[in-house]
Amino acid sequence: GNTLGGAINFITKTGYSAGALEARSEVGSFGFIKNYLGTGQVYGPFDAYVGLTDTHIFEGYREHSKQARERIYSTFGYETDGGTAYRLDLNYVRNEEKLPGALTFEEYKQNPRQANPDSVLYDEARNYNYYRAAFSVLTPIRDNQALEFLTQFNFQDMDHPLSFAVIDQNTYNMGAELRYLLDNDFGGRLNHLVMGAQFFYTYQDDYNFANELGKRGTRTKDQVNESLVLAYYLEDQFFVHPTFSLIGGGRLQYSWRSVDDRFITEEDGDASGDADFFAATPKLGFIWQMSETAQLFGNVSGSYEPPIMVELTSPVEIGGDLDDLKAQKAVQFELGTRGTVWNGRFLWDVSVYDYEIWDEIQNVNVQPFPDAPFTIPRYQNIDRTRHFGVEVGANVILLQNMLAGRGGDGPGDTLTSINAYTYSYFVFVDDPVFGDNDLPGAPPHFIRSELRYDHPVGVWLAPNIESTPEGYYMNSENTVKAGSYTIFNIQGGYNFMDGDVVFFAQVTNIFDKNYISSVVVDDANGRYFYPGDGRAFYAGVQWSWYKGGLKEADKSGLPPNM
Repeated sequence: GNTLGGAINFITKTGYSAGALEARSEVGSFGFIKNYLGTGQVYGPFDAYVGLTDTHIFEGYREHSKQARERIYSTFGYETDGGTAYRLDLNYVRNEEKLPGALTFEEYKQNPRQANPDSVLYDEARNYNYYRAAFSVLTPIRDNQALEFLTQFNFQDMDHPLSFAVIDQNTYNMGAELRYLLDNDFGGRLNHLVMGAQFFYTYQDDYNFANELGKRGTRTKDQVNESLVLAYYLEDQFFVHPTFSLIGGGRLQYSWRSVDDRFITEEDGDASGDADFFAATPKLGFIWQMSETAQLFGNVSGSYEPPIMVELTSPVEIGGDLDDLKAQKAVQFELGTRGTVWNGRFLWDVSVYDYEIWDEIQNVNVQPFPDAPFTIPRYQNIDRTRHFGVEVGANVILLQNMLAGRGGDGPGDTLTSINAYTYSYFVFVDDPVFGDNDLPGAPPHFIRSELRYDHPVGVWLAPNIESTPEGYYMNSENTVKAGSYTIFNIQGGYNFMDGDVVFFAQVTNIFDKNYISSVVVDDANGRYFYPGDGRAFYAGVQWSWYKGGLKEADKSGLPPNM
């Protein structure tokens, strides 16, 4: 990846890792209902998985916040006798959601459940249909070499009414990647090499209409947006010692953005244009396997992120060229350790990072005209910023086998402490306007902590807290803060039939505390606040039926909790 902070690797279910039949139903406060039905099958060299999910929030904690979402995810695989693996993914999402909007502080204190009046007046919403098809092939060349080809296409048809416009976009994305993998000995030392080339292209029909009290009015925008990315990357992991490896690599990337304005007016002029971005970003790191279960790692890498289309076409200074907004550049430093000791009773994952950033792309929400009751998002570069942080995860089995398991000889009960802490120090660096102020929107401290008890009969109980113990700024001037908060939750359940059937329930925000869950930064009208949900109750049941052939490791991956 070439983005700040790297990427998250999501591993979805296949016919091998899913049950022959899976079902899950949940109901809860504010009209929440969610149902899931899935099946995973393996027929010789073929496997298939299909999952259907239907989610509805008929009321919502806040006014004007109903939601409905249907998802279909399917994947089909085939592996030849020679080891070549083919996979086809087909997905569909239908999303309909009303948007309650952000509140001023006075509105939040008066009634956190209310919606922004303009969000109701203009019937703000986000509705879309999303289709995706992806195909991949992984084929071995020799015992130590393989080629992987991946390609995907997706289409999104979005209808997005906002107070300042009704956004209507048809977006086509396509991409392909060819990757070469090699494991070999180099000078008697093990060496892993990965290299590849990427291609991504986006074509978007972008229309805006005046929002006339929730209805489409006259057309105000008609343009075609295009985006292209061509990249080549290489990463090599060389084992200097069986327990110590060096990692080096780099990425070359060319990006192109283009706008074809088909709605030219005297007021806005011709917004047509294009912009090019090119960069080479290096990476250097190490991994030290201190023991079989403990690891120390570190890396230094570059990051280069050209503005995405909505940023490029919405600059603070109207009327400029398309390439006025610069790409965001950074040098990333990270040092961390992860592992487990005491026969798995203590598990940790700790990372310390420092991102030194040039030309960070900042979102500011400005009034489109004097005394406008709403704001619109605009984007600008910040000369220098620093993102320093610490992320800590720690799971500790405090007590174990106080009570014997079923039949007296099975595993006993456990009491486990599960904790995650994030420290964020995000600041401007010698900014001509904001000096060394905090960047808005990032809590300095965020804590999640859970104490979970598992009884041998299958009953489990897990009280937990979520806390932002210190307020944080919502504007670059550092004059307005979101307050600190701590909310208490509890969840529990009963696993039986070896965990194939699970009943679960939870209460969130037990003491019904008013708090801010997220914010809009630098809003010219002071609408910063998105209230979190009040006290809520949820319950459900999950059932999974497995037939012979499923690996025990796959089965154990199903979560016994929420």
